[in-house]
Amino acid sequence: MITYKVVLDERRAKADGKYPIMFRITFNRNTSNYSTGIAVNKEHWNAHAS
Repeated sequence: MITYKVVLDERRAKADGKYPIMFRITFNRNTSNYSTGIAVNKEHWNAHAS
């Protein structure tokens, strides 16, 4: 079964203070992260809505 989650990668801040939005995909207990190419400020991210 495949599961996914949209997450804010707080480990990698860009120079302008924004954080990249990532897809975290799990398949057979193996997790992979894929970047969306979009970055937002931390205060604009709502973790409960994703």
